[in-house]
Amino acid sequence: MDQLYGDILALLPLLREGGQGASASALRGALTNACNPREALDGLRGALAELPEDLGPEARRLVTRIQDRVEVLWADMHG
Repeated sequence: MDQLYGDILALLPLLREGGQGASASALRGALTNACNPREALDGLRGALAELPEDLGPEARRLVTRIQDRVEVLWADMHG
């Protein structure tokens, strides 16, 4: 989870710099408004799915890595 949080924290300023402040807020909210890990992962899945496709290469790389990690954690939690 530490790597996941680190990647999300690295992505937030990239989103803001790219004019995606609302997306950054939604992603941050998915972490901070959750009461438990399941809610956090569910919120992250939704917020990540709503990100635009035309992000810069560094942001897109982080999004892909975050999505992959979230899906692994989700499967572990529900498997």
